This record gives sequence, structure tokens and C-alpha cells, in this order.
Amino acid sequence: MPGPTGEPDVSLLLCLPRATCTPAPAVYFIHGGGVIVGDNRFGLPEVLDLAAPLGVAVVSVQYRLAPETPHPGPLEDSCAGLLRLSQQAGELGVDPGRTVVAGMSAGGGLAAGTALLARDRGARRSRDN
Repeated sequence: MPGPTGEPDVSLLLCLPRATCTPAPAVYFIHGGGVIVGDNRFGLPEVLDLAAPLGVAVVSVQYRLAPETPHPGPLEDSCAGLLRLSQQAGELGVDPGRTVVAGMSAGGGLAAGTALLARDRGARRSRDN
């Protein structure tokens, strides 16, 4: 997916449930690792274990890491991925009106910041998305 304006693309890993019709509800997952280690597969098995019985898709973002990319780079990457997911949800088989943002450890802080930044930038939150 295209990253923030003037920045590299953002990689999203899409894991759709096997037995659910699309569009599926989704968890937009932001990995932990202190914002200095990890990738979009880091911590993913635990999230998939929680999502699978519920028929929920998991979309995991790969953000640029510090110290090479200082704040707000990781936050901007995470927000860009969420906005692109929202815009292209139909193509990806995800219901943007039933998508939550979550993260582990440092990803939890990024998840909170991503949700607030998306809200402040006018991202739509309703099922009419």
C-alpha cells in the first residue's frame, strides 16, 4: 500500500478467515517490539489464534522502525496503512465498518495513536464507510 506522502510504501499482511464470507470483520494489528524490532509477522500467531474462532480477518502492518525512522514515522506508517485498508476494504474482503485497531506492547501505543490520528484526519468510522 502507498505509505505517507513522500515516504516508502507500507506493507500489509492480510489473513482472511477460511470459513467466513467476505466482507469479514477485521483486526488491524500493529506489532510490538519497542518500535525498534519486529515486522508484520511479529506476534501474529497469538492474534490469529484469537481471531480464527470468531471468523475475523487480521491485517498486520509493517511500519518503519527506530532509530532509522524517528517518531512520528512509525505512527504515520500505521495510520497510512489503516486509511488504505479502509479505502480498499472491498477489494481486500474486509468490512471497514467492522474493523478494530489493536496492538501489543509498543504496538498498543501505536494503535491508540493511529486511531486518534485517523479520527483527526477525518477517517470515517461508520458502517457506511
